[in-house]
Amino acid sequence: MSILKIKLQFFVLISIGLCFVFLTGSALAGKSDVAYINSNNDAFVRSLYRSILDRNPDEGGVRTWMNWLESGKSRSWVITQFFQSKEYLNLNKSNVNYVRDLYQGVLGRQPDSGGLNHWVNYLKQGRSRSTVLNDFLNSREYRSILSRNHASKKDVPKMSGLLINKNGVKAERLKCS
Repeated sequence: MSILKIKLQFFVLISIGLCFVFLTGSALAGKSDVAYINSNNDAFVRSLYRSILDRNPDEGGVRTWMNWLESGKSRSWVITQFFQSKEYLNLNKSNVNYVRDLYQGVLGRQPDSGGLNHWVNYLKQGRSRSTVLNDFLNSREYRSILSRNHASKKDVPKMSGLLINKNGVKAERLKCS
């Protein structure tokens, strides 16, 4: 075998290995795998497990969430259910970690220090976590992400907190209590 061929095979193996590490291990280590709005439903649900629940998804759970999405529930609704789940609530996260999870799970990014401090102070002033979750889901940034990635109308909340269904009719008010 020529040296060039060996180097090429080594490069391919390293590339495959890095992709594997990125797709599996790095998500839990640095929580860099966030809920990508433009991904397919399967990838979206799997990313919620990692960015909100801090764990790899179980296949039964993924199937359940996929069924909800396929039956017409919005991604905003699914995100809300993750944050309201007994599993998440049992993690007893601090306000700082809750806000970080919102940034990662809803906006798909790490928080900036100003935004993090703003939302943590908002919670310290007595605002409920469900109010802050609704604020994130109704934020201009979240709506921009959804529209930029051609999300269906049911996924794009209006500022009033109302969701729009497939037919453009008010469908449900976001409830996070």
